[in-house]
Amino acid sequence: MAEKRRILRIVGPPTTRVRYGRATLTIAQKGGIVMGELGDAVADYEAGDLAAEDLCERFVRVRVTEHSSTFSWDEADPARVLKLVVEASEEPRFESADPEHVAARLVTAAAQEREALQESAKQLRGALGATYPKVTDIAGITGASWFKDSLKRLHEAGHLRKTLGLDRIAPRLDAMRGFRGIAGFDDKTLRAFRGIPRLDDKTLRGFRGIAGFDENELRRISGVAGFKAIDPKLFETAGWVRRLPDPVPWLRQFQEQIGPRLEALKLTLPANWRDLTAEEMRQTVDLMKADGLSLAWAPRPAILRQLITAEGHEKRCEILIEHREEIVEDVEKVLGEIERGDLESIIAAGLEAIKTYRDGHPAPAQTYAAAVIGEVIHGPLGYETFGDVKREFRDKDPLHDVGYRDFPLFAVGRALARTLDRFKDAGDGFNRNLTQHRIGAPHSEANLLMVLLLLSGLLPEVERVLDRHDAREEPEAA
Repeated sequence: MAEKRRILRIVGPPTTRVRYGRATLTIAQKGGIVMGELGDAVADYEAGDLAAEDLCERFVRVRVTEHSSTFSWDEADPARVLKLVVEASEEPRFESADPEHVAARLVTAAAQEREALQESAKQLRGALGATYPKVTDIAGITGASWFKDSLKRLHEAGHLRKTLGLDRIAPRLDAMRGFRGIAGFDDKTLRAFRGIPRLDDKTLRGFRGIAGFDENELRRISGVAGFKAIDPKLFETAGWVRRLPDPVPWLRQFQEQIGPRLEALKLTLPANWRDLTAEEMRQTVDLMKADGLSLAWAPRPAILRQLITAEGHEKRCEILIEHREEIVEDVEKVLGEIERGDLESIIAAGLEAIKTYRDGHPAPAQTYAAAVIGEVIHGPLGYETFGDVKREFRDKDPLHDVGYRDFPLFAVGRALARTLDRFKDAGDGFNRNLTQHRIGAPHSEANLLMVLLLLSGLLPEVERVLDRHDAREEPEAA
Protein backbone atom coordinates (compact mmCIF):
# COMPACT_ATOMS: atom_id res chain seq x y z
CA MET A 1 0.00 0.00 0.00
CA ALA A 2 1.27 3.47 -0.89
CA GLU A 3 2.36 5.67 1.99
CA LYS A 4 -0.47 7.82 3.32
CA ARG A 5 0.12 11.51 2.82
CA ARG A 6 -1.77 14.56 3.88
CA ILE A 7 -4.52 15.67 1.52
CA LEU A 8 -3.15 17.48 -1.50
CA ARG A 9 -5.57 20.15 -2.66
CA ILE A 10 -5.27 22.97 -5.12
CA VAL A 11 -4.84 26.07 -2.99
CA GLY A 12 -7.85 28.38 -3.23
CA PRO A 13 -9.16 31.34 -1.29
CA PRO A 14 -9.58 30.84 2.50
CA THR A 15 -13.01 29.61 3.50
CA THR A 16 -15.12 29.29 6.59
CA ARG A 17 -17.89 26.80 7.39
CA VAL A 18 -21.13 28.05 8.91
CA ARG A 19 -24.43 26.50 9.89
CA TYR A 20 -27.67 27.28 8.13
CA GLY A 21 -30.28 25.43 10.13
CA ARG A 22 -29.42 21.76 9.70
CA ALA A 23 -27.26 22.50 6.68
CA THR A 24 -23.62 23.52 6.36
CA LEU A 25 -22.27 26.19 3.99
CA THR A 26 -18.65 26.67 2.98
CA ILE A 27 -18.06 30.37 2.25
CA ALA A 28 -14.99 31.92 0.61
CA GLN A 29 -13.68 34.82 2.69
CA LYS A 30 -12.23 36.68 -0.27
CA GLY A 31 -12.01 36.48 -4.04
CA GLY A 32 -11.61 38.56 -7.18
CA ILE A 33 -14.50 40.57 -8.54
CA VAL A 34 -13.53 41.96 -11.93
CA MET A 35 -12.40 38.86 -13.82
CA GLY A 36 -15.45 36.65 -13.78
CA GLU A 37 -19.21 36.35 -13.51
CA LEU A 38 -19.36 38.70 -10.53
CA GLY A 39 -17.54 41.38 -12.52
CA ASP A 40 -20.19 41.13 -15.22
CA ALA A 41 -22.92 41.52 -12.60
CA VAL A 42 -21.23 44.60 -11.09
CA ALA A 43 -21.01 46.15 -14.56
CA ASP A 44 -24.71 45.45 -15.15
CA TYR A 45 -25.55 47.04 -11.78
CA GLU A 46 -23.51 50.14 -12.58
CA ALA A 47 -25.30 50.41 -15.92
CA GLY A 48 -28.69 50.23 -14.21
CA ASP A 49 -29.50 46.84 -15.74
CA LEU A 50 -29.41 44.89 -12.48
CA ALA A 51 -31.04 45.54 -9.10
CA ALA A 52 -29.01 45.57 -5.87
CA GLU A 53 -30.82 42.44 -4.67
CA ASP A 54 -29.91 40.59 -7.87
CA LEU A 55 -26.27 41.63 -7.59
CA CYS A 56 -26.23 40.38 -4.00
CA GLU A 57 -27.66 37.05 -5.14
CA ARG A 58 -24.81 36.70 -7.68
CA PHE A 59 -22.31 37.61 -4.97
CA VAL A 60 -23.72 34.99 -2.60
CA ARG A 61 -23.68 32.28 -5.28
CA VAL A 62 -20.02 33.01 -6.03
CA ARG A 63 -18.91 33.07 -2.40
CA VAL A 64 -20.77 29.91 -1.25
CA THR A 65 -18.36 27.36 -2.68
CA GLU A 66 -19.96 24.23 -1.17
CA HIS A 67 -23.02 23.23 0.78
CA SER A 68 -24.37 20.08 2.36
CA SER A 69 -27.12 18.07 0.69
CA THR A 70 -29.63 19.38 3.24
CA PHE A 71 -29.33 22.92 1.83
CA SER A 72 -31.55 24.09 -1.03
CA TRP A 73 -31.09 27.36 -2.87
CA ASP A 74 -34.75 27.37 -3.85
CA GLU A 75 -35.89 27.18 -0.23
CA ALA A 76 -33.19 29.37 1.33
CA ASP A 77 -33.91 32.85 2.69
CA PRO A 78 -31.80 35.24 0.52
CA ALA A 79 -31.43 37.83 3.28
CA ARG A 80 -30.26 35.24 5.79
CA VAL A 81 -27.70 33.72 3.43
CA LEU A 82 -26.44 37.18 2.43
CA LYS A 83 -25.90 38.02 6.09
CA LEU A 84 -23.79 34.88 6.56
CA VAL A 85 -21.70 35.68 3.47
CA VAL A 86 -21.21 39.32 4.52
CA GLU A 87 -20.11 38.30 8.01
CA ALA A 88 -17.63 35.79 6.56
CA SER A 89 -16.14 38.22 4.03
CA GLU A 90 -12.60 39.46 4.73
CA GLU A 91 -12.20 41.22 1.37
CA PRO A 92 -14.16 43.36 0.88
CA ARG A 93 -15.51 44.11 4.33
CA PHE A 94 -19.08 45.25 4.84
CA GLU A 95 -20.73 47.33 7.54
CA SER A 96 -24.14 45.77 7.06
CA ALA A 97 -26.00 43.17 5.00
CA ASP A 98 -28.34 45.74 3.47
CA PRO A 99 -28.42 44.98 -0.30
CA GLU A 100 -27.86 48.61 -1.29
CA HIS A 101 -24.80 48.85 0.96
CA VAL A 102 -23.41 45.51 -0.25
CA ALA A 103 -23.91 46.50 -3.89
CA ALA A 104 -22.22 49.87 -3.39
CA ARG A 105 -19.29 48.23 -1.59
CA LEU A 106 -18.88 45.72 -4.43
CA VAL A 107 -18.76 48.58 -6.96
CA THR A 108 -16.04 50.30 -4.91
CA ALA A 109 -14.05 47.08 -4.53
CA ALA A 110 -14.32 46.39 -8.27
CA ALA A 111 -13.01 49.87 -9.05
CA GLN A 112 -10.05 49.33 -6.71
CA GLU A 113 -9.32 46.00 -8.32
CA ARG A 114 -9.40 47.56 -11.81
CA GLU A 115 -6.98 50.25 -10.64
CA ALA A 116 -4.60 47.55 -9.41
CA LEU A 117 -4.85 45.76 -12.75
CA GLN A 118 -4.17 49.00 -14.60
CA GLU A 119 -1.11 49.61 -12.46
CA SER A 120 0.17 46.14 -13.30
CA ALA A 121 -0.44 46.85 -16.98
CA LYS A 122 1.51 50.11 -16.71
CA GLN A 123 4.42 48.29 -15.12
CA LEU A 124 4.39 45.73 -17.92
CA ARG A 125 4.22 48.52 -20.49
CA GLY A 126 7.23 50.14 -18.87
CA ALA A 127 9.13 46.87 -18.96
CA LEU A 128 8.31 46.44 -22.63
CA GLY A 129 9.29 50.01 -23.36
CA ALA A 130 12.65 49.54 -21.64
CA THR A 131 13.35 46.38 -23.61
CA TYR A 132 11.89 47.46 -26.95
CA PRO A 133 12.02 51.27 -27.16
CA LYS A 134 10.27 51.39 -30.53
CA VAL A 135 7.09 49.92 -29.08
CA THR A 136 6.37 53.26 -27.43
CA ASP A 137 7.05 55.10 -30.69
CA ILE A 138 4.00 53.54 -32.35
CA ALA A 139 0.98 55.83 -32.36
CA GLY A 140 -1.54 54.71 -29.75
CA ILE A 141 -4.54 53.13 -31.34
CA THR A 142 -6.89 54.90 -28.94
CA GLY A 143 -5.51 58.25 -30.01
CA ALA A 144 -5.86 57.67 -33.76
CA SER A 145 -8.37 59.93 -35.51
CA TRP A 146 -10.09 57.03 -37.32
CA PHE A 147 -10.61 55.29 -33.99
CA LYS A 148 -12.06 58.40 -32.35
CA ASP A 149 -14.32 59.04 -35.35
CA SER A 150 -15.59 55.46 -35.29
CA LEU A 151 -16.37 55.62 -31.57
CA LYS A 152 -18.07 58.99 -32.04
CA ARG A 153 -20.36 57.57 -34.72
CA LEU A 154 -21.22 54.60 -32.55
CA HIS A 155 -21.85 56.84 -29.56
CA GLU A 156 -24.10 59.12 -31.59
CA ALA A 157 -26.06 56.08 -32.68
CA GLY A 158 -26.81 55.53 -28.99
CA HIS A 159 -25.59 51.98 -28.70
CA LEU A 160 -21.84 52.18 -28.09
CA ARG A 161 -21.87 50.26 -24.82
CA LYS A 162 -24.12 47.46 -26.05
CA THR A 163 -22.63 47.25 -29.54
CA LEU A 164 -19.08 46.84 -28.29
CA GLY A 165 -20.14 44.43 -25.59
CA LEU A 166 -18.73 46.77 -22.94
CA ASP A 167 -21.29 45.57 -20.39
CA ARG A 168 -19.23 42.43 -20.15
CA ILE A 169 -15.73 43.44 -21.19
CA ALA A 170 -15.40 46.97 -19.79
CA PRO A 171 -13.48 45.87 -16.67
CA ARG A 172 -11.05 43.91 -18.83
CA LEU A 173 -10.64 46.80 -21.28
CA ASP A 174 -9.87 49.15 -18.41
CA ALA A 175 -7.07 46.84 -17.34
CA MET A 176 -5.77 46.60 -20.91
CA ARG A 177 -5.47 50.32 -21.62
CA GLY A 178 -1.88 50.20 -20.44
CA PHE A 179 -1.04 48.27 -23.60
CA ARG A 180 -2.09 51.04 -26.00
CA GLY A 181 0.34 51.50 -28.85
CA ILE A 182 1.20 47.85 -29.30
CA ALA A 183 -1.75 47.22 -31.61
CA GLY A 184 -0.81 49.81 -34.21
CA PHE A 185 -0.11 47.30 -36.97
CA ASP A 186 -1.24 47.51 -40.58
CA ASP A 187 -3.84 45.20 -42.16
CA LYS A 188 -1.27 42.64 -43.28
CA THR A 189 0.17 42.29 -39.79
CA LEU A 190 -3.23 41.90 -38.16
CA ARG A 191 -4.22 39.24 -40.67
CA ALA A 192 -1.32 37.14 -39.39
CA PHE A 193 -3.24 36.61 -36.17
CA ARG A 194 -5.74 34.26 -37.79
CA GLY A 195 -6.33 31.02 -35.94
CA ILE A 196 -6.16 32.43 -32.44
CA PRO A 197 -9.44 31.89 -30.50
CA ARG A 198 -12.11 34.23 -31.87
CA LEU A 199 -14.09 36.98 -30.26
CA ASP A 200 -17.83 36.50 -30.19
CA ASP A 201 -19.84 37.88 -33.12
CA LYS A 202 -21.50 40.62 -31.07
CA THR A 203 -18.20 42.16 -30.04
CA LEU A 204 -16.76 41.84 -33.56
CA ARG A 205 -19.75 43.67 -35.03
CA GLY A 206 -18.91 46.60 -32.79
CA PHE A 207 -15.58 47.04 -34.55
CA ARG A 208 -16.95 46.80 -38.10
CA GLY A 209 -15.56 49.61 -40.23
CA ILE A 210 -12.63 50.36 -37.94
CA ALA A 211 -9.35 50.51 -39.92
CA GLY A 212 -11.14 49.24 -43.00
CA PHE A 213 -11.74 45.72 -41.75
CA ASP A 214 -14.82 43.88 -42.89
CA GLU A 215 -16.48 41.29 -40.67
CA ASN A 216 -14.80 38.33 -42.37
CA GLU A 217 -11.40 39.86 -41.79
CA LEU A 218 -12.17 40.61 -38.15
CA ARG A 219 -13.17 37.00 -37.55
CA ARG A 220 -9.56 36.05 -38.15
CA ILE A 221 -8.20 38.39 -35.51
CA SER A 222 -7.71 37.34 -31.93
CA GLY A 223 -8.59 39.47 -28.96
CA VAL A 224 -8.06 39.14 -25.27
CA ALA A 225 -11.31 40.81 -24.22
CA GLY A 226 -14.31 38.78 -23.14
CA PHE A 227 -12.42 35.74 -21.93
CA LYS A 228 -13.47 34.32 -18.57
CA ALA A 229 -10.11 32.56 -18.53
CA ILE A 230 -7.29 32.02 -20.97
CA ASP A 231 -7.89 29.35 -23.57
CA PRO A 232 -5.20 26.73 -22.86
CA LYS A 233 -4.41 26.40 -26.55
CA LEU A 234 -3.22 30.01 -26.56
CA PHE A 235 0.04 28.68 -25.16
CA GLU A 236 0.63 26.36 -28.07
CA THR A 237 0.82 29.27 -30.48
CA ALA A 238 4.56 29.88 -30.51
CA GLY A 239 4.27 28.91 -34.18
CA TRP A 240 2.12 31.91 -35.06
CA VAL A 241 4.52 34.19 -33.19
CA ARG A 242 7.32 32.96 -35.46
CA ARG A 243 5.16 33.46 -38.57
CA LEU A 244 4.33 37.11 -37.81
CA PRO A 245 5.57 39.68 -40.32
CA ASP A 246 8.64 41.60 -39.23
CA PRO A 247 7.71 45.29 -39.65
CA VAL A 248 10.29 46.55 -37.15
CA PRO A 249 13.41 45.07 -35.54
CA TRP A 250 11.94 45.01 -32.03
CA LEU A 251 9.30 42.53 -33.14
CA ARG A 252 11.99 40.05 -34.17
CA GLN A 253 13.60 40.42 -30.75
CA PHE A 254 10.20 39.95 -29.11
CA GLN A 255 9.62 36.77 -31.14
CA GLU A 256 13.00 35.38 -30.17
CA GLN A 257 12.38 35.94 -26.46
CA ILE A 258 8.74 34.93 -26.14
CA GLY A 259 8.88 31.91 -28.46
CA PRO A 260 10.92 29.67 -26.12
CA ARG A 261 8.76 30.68 -23.15
CA LEU A 262 5.60 29.71 -24.99
CA GLU A 263 7.19 26.42 -26.00
CA ALA A 264 8.09 25.78 -22.34
CA LEU A 265 4.49 26.43 -21.31
CA LYS A 266 3.33 24.08 -24.03
CA LEU A 267 5.44 21.31 -22.49
CA THR A 268 3.35 21.50 -19.31
CA LEU A 269 0.45 20.04 -21.30
CA PRO A 270 -0.01 16.26 -21.57
CA ALA A 271 2.09 15.11 -24.51
CA ASN A 272 -0.88 13.97 -26.58
CA TRP A 273 -2.55 17.41 -26.27
CA ARG A 274 0.28 19.58 -27.55
CA ASP A 275 -0.78 19.60 -31.20
CA LEU A 276 -4.54 19.86 -30.68
CA THR A 277 -6.43 22.87 -31.95
CA ALA A 278 -8.45 25.00 -29.54
CA GLU A 279 -11.67 23.35 -30.75
CA GLU A 280 -10.20 19.86 -30.34
CA MET A 281 -9.09 20.79 -26.84
CA ARG A 282 -12.60 21.91 -25.94
CA GLN A 283 -14.08 18.70 -27.38
CA THR A 284 -11.56 16.63 -25.44
CA VAL A 285 -12.37 18.24 -22.10
CA ASP A 286 -16.12 18.15 -22.77
CA LEU A 287 -15.95 14.42 -23.45
CA MET A 288 -13.92 13.79 -20.30
CA LYS A 289 -16.51 15.69 -18.25
CA ALA A 290 -19.53 14.00 -19.79
CA ASP A 291 -18.39 10.41 -20.37
CA GLY A 292 -15.69 9.74 -17.78
CA LEU A 293 -13.28 8.86 -20.58
CA SER A 294 -9.83 10.18 -19.68
CA LEU A 295 -7.88 11.36 -22.73
CA ALA A 296 -4.87 12.99 -21.04
CA TRP A 297 -1.40 11.54 -21.77
CA ALA A 298 -2.97 8.57 -23.57
CA PRO A 299 -4.10 7.58 -26.13
CA ARG A 300 -1.97 8.90 -28.98
CA PRO A 301 -3.38 11.94 -30.85
CA ALA A 302 -4.67 10.01 -33.87
CA ILE A 303 -6.88 7.81 -31.67
CA LEU A 304 -7.86 10.73 -29.45
CA ARG A 305 -9.17 12.61 -32.50
CA GLN A 306 -11.24 9.61 -33.55
CA LEU A 307 -12.77 9.40 -30.09
CA ILE A 308 -13.75 13.08 -29.81
CA THR A 309 -15.41 13.05 -33.23
CA ALA A 310 -17.22 9.73 -32.76
CA GLU A 311 -21.01 9.91 -32.50
CA GLY A 312 -22.13 8.30 -29.26
CA HIS A 313 -20.81 5.98 -26.58
CA GLU A 314 -21.16 2.79 -28.60
CA LYS A 315 -19.09 4.16 -31.45
CA ARG A 316 -16.37 5.21 -29.00
CA CYS A 317 -16.34 1.72 -27.53
CA GLU A 318 -15.80 0.29 -31.02
CA ILE A 319 -12.85 2.63 -31.52
CA LEU A 320 -11.35 1.64 -28.17
CA ILE A 321 -11.56 -2.06 -28.99
CA GLU A 322 -10.31 -1.56 -32.55
CA HIS A 323 -7.18 0.15 -31.21
CA ARG A 324 -6.76 -1.93 -28.06
CA GLU A 325 -3.11 -2.80 -28.71
CA GLU A 326 -2.03 0.78 -29.40
CA ILE A 327 -3.94 2.05 -26.37
CA VAL A 328 -2.36 -0.48 -24.03
CA GLU A 329 1.07 0.36 -25.42
CA ASP A 330 0.42 4.07 -24.84
CA VAL A 331 -0.70 3.41 -21.25
CA GLU A 332 2.38 1.30 -20.56
CA LYS A 333 4.62 4.03 -21.94
CA VAL A 334 3.02 6.70 -19.72
CA LEU A 335 3.23 4.53 -16.59
CA GLY A 336 6.83 3.66 -17.38
CA GLU A 337 7.83 7.34 -17.43
CA ILE A 338 6.69 8.00 -13.85
CA GLU A 339 9.76 8.27 -11.62
CA ARG A 340 8.55 8.81 -8.05
CA GLY A 341 9.45 6.00 -5.68
CA ASP A 342 6.31 6.49 -3.57
CA LEU A 343 4.21 5.66 -6.64
CA GLU A 344 6.20 2.54 -7.50
CA SER A 345 3.78 0.01 -5.98
CA ILE A 346 0.81 1.68 -7.66
CA ILE A 347 2.55 1.66 -11.05
CA ALA A 348 3.41 -2.02 -10.56
CA ALA A 349 -0.24 -2.78 -9.81
CA GLY A 350 -1.36 -0.96 -12.95
CA LEU A 351 1.12 -2.91 -15.05
CA GLU A 352 -0.08 -6.13 -13.41
CA ALA A 353 -3.64 -5.31 -14.49
CA ILE A 354 -2.37 -4.91 -18.05
CA LYS A 355 -0.56 -8.28 -17.85
CA THR A 356 -3.75 -9.93 -16.59
CA TYR A 357 -5.59 -8.47 -19.59
CA ARG A 358 -2.97 -9.76 -22.02
CA ASP A 359 -3.20 -13.18 -20.40
CA GLY A 360 -6.84 -13.31 -21.50
CA HIS A 361 -8.65 -12.19 -18.31
CA PRO A 362 -10.18 -8.76 -19.00
CA ALA A 363 -12.80 -8.85 -16.21
CA PRO A 364 -10.32 -9.55 -13.36
CA ALA A 365 -7.97 -7.02 -14.94
CA GLN A 366 -10.73 -4.38 -14.82
CA THR A 367 -11.51 -5.15 -11.17
CA TYR A 368 -7.84 -4.87 -10.20
CA ALA A 369 -7.36 -1.64 -12.15
CA ALA A 370 -10.43 -0.20 -10.41
CA ALA A 371 -8.85 -1.09 -7.06
CA VAL A 372 -5.72 0.78 -8.14
CA ILE A 373 -7.85 3.89 -8.74
CA GLY A 374 -9.09 3.63 -5.15
CA GLU A 375 -5.53 3.24 -3.92
CA VAL A 376 -4.48 6.45 -5.69
CA ILE A 377 -7.40 8.35 -4.13
CA HIS A 378 -6.89 7.12 -0.56
CA GLY A 379 -3.10 6.83 -0.74
CA PRO A 380 -1.00 9.56 -2.40
CA LEU A 381 -3.90 12.00 -2.78
CA GLY A 382 -5.09 11.36 0.77
CA TYR A 383 -8.85 11.73 0.30
CA GLU A 384 -10.95 10.01 2.92
CA THR A 385 -14.07 9.52 0.81
CA PHE A 386 -15.03 9.41 -2.85
CA GLY A 387 -17.48 12.21 -2.09
CA ASP A 388 -14.53 14.48 -1.28
CA VAL A 389 -13.05 13.76 -4.70
CA LYS A 390 -16.30 14.53 -6.50
CA ARG A 391 -16.74 17.81 -4.65
CA GLU A 392 -13.14 18.82 -5.34
CA PHE A 393 -13.35 18.37 -9.10
CA ARG A 394 -16.98 18.90 -10.02
CA ASP A 395 -17.16 22.42 -8.63
CA LYS A 396 -14.56 23.76 -11.07
CA ASP A 397 -14.57 23.90 -14.85
CA PRO A 398 -11.12 22.80 -16.09
CA LEU A 399 -10.89 25.38 -18.86
CA HIS A 400 -12.21 28.38 -16.95
CA ASP A 401 -11.95 28.03 -13.19
CA VAL A 402 -8.33 26.94 -12.61
CA GLY A 403 -4.92 28.07 -13.78
CA TYR A 404 -3.12 26.85 -16.88
CA ARG A 405 -0.84 24.59 -14.86
CA ASP A 406 -3.74 22.82 -13.16
CA PHE A 407 -6.30 22.47 -15.90
CA PRO A 408 -5.11 19.01 -17.12
CA LEU A 409 -5.39 17.74 -13.54
CA PHE A 410 -8.93 19.07 -13.23
CA ALA A 411 -9.90 17.67 -16.64
CA VAL A 412 -8.76 14.22 -15.49
CA GLY A 413 -10.42 14.91 -12.15
CA ARG A 414 -13.75 15.49 -13.88
CA ALA A 415 -13.41 12.16 -15.68
CA LEU A 416 -12.49 10.52 -12.36
CA ALA A 417 -15.48 12.05 -10.58
CA ARG A 418 -17.77 10.76 -13.34
CA THR A 419 -16.57 7.17 -12.74
CA LEU A 420 -17.25 7.44 -8.98
CA ASP A 421 -21.01 7.90 -9.30
CA ARG A 422 -23.23 5.62 -7.23
CA PHE A 423 -25.04 2.66 -8.76
CA LYS A 424 -28.24 4.57 -9.51
CA ASP A 425 -26.39 7.45 -11.15
CA ALA A 426 -23.88 5.40 -13.15
CA GLY A 427 -24.13 6.05 -16.86
CA ASP A 428 -22.48 4.32 -19.78
CA GLY A 429 -18.86 3.30 -19.55
CA PHE A 430 -16.56 2.40 -16.68
CA ASN A 431 -17.88 2.90 -13.14
CA ARG A 432 -15.68 2.04 -10.20
CA ASN A 433 -18.48 1.08 -7.81
CA LEU A 434 -20.20 -1.26 -10.27
CA THR A 435 -16.86 -2.81 -11.20
CA GLN A 436 -15.91 -3.50 -7.57
CA HIS A 437 -19.32 -4.72 -6.39
CA ARG A 438 -20.98 -6.36 -9.39
CA ILE A 439 -20.20 -8.98 -11.99
CA GLY A 440 -21.45 -9.33 -15.53
CA ALA A 441 -22.52 -6.29 -17.53
CA PRO A 442 -20.29 -3.68 -15.80
CA HIS A 443 -17.27 -5.67 -16.98
CA SER A 444 -16.37 -5.28 -20.65
CA GLU A 445 -13.26 -4.88 -22.73
CA ALA A 446 -14.15 -1.27 -23.52
CA ASN A 447 -14.65 -0.46 -19.82
CA LEU A 448 -11.30 -2.06 -19.02
CA LEU A 449 -9.60 0.14 -21.61
CA MET A 450 -11.37 3.16 -20.08
CA VAL A 451 -10.02 2.46 -16.59
CA LEU A 452 -6.51 1.93 -17.98
CA LEU A 453 -6.75 5.30 -19.74
CA LEU A 454 -7.92 6.84 -16.48
CA LEU A 455 -4.86 5.47 -14.70
CA SER A 456 -2.55 6.83 -17.39
CA GLY A 457 -4.17 10.26 -17.13
CA LEU A 458 -4.36 10.38 -13.35
CA LEU A 459 -0.92 9.16 -12.30
CA PRO A 460 1.24 11.71 -14.23
CA GLU A 461 -0.90 14.51 -12.80
CA VAL A 462 -0.62 13.03 -9.30
CA GLU A 463 3.15 12.94 -9.73
CA ARG A 464 3.14 16.62 -10.65
CA VAL A 465 1.05 17.53 -7.61
CA LEU A 466 3.32 15.51 -5.32
CA ASP A 467 6.41 17.17 -6.79
CA ARG A 468 4.94 20.63 -6.18
CA HIS A 469 3.93 19.60 -2.68
CA ASP A 470 7.48 18.46 -1.94
CA ALA A 471 8.93 21.67 -3.40
CA ARG A 472 6.77 23.73 -0.99
CA GLU A 473 7.85 21.61 1.98
CA GLU A 474 11.59 21.89 1.34
CA PRO A 475 11.89 25.66 2.01
CA GLU A 476 9.74 25.27 5.14
CA ALA A 477 12.02 22.52 6.45
CA ALA A 478 15.10 24.65 5.78
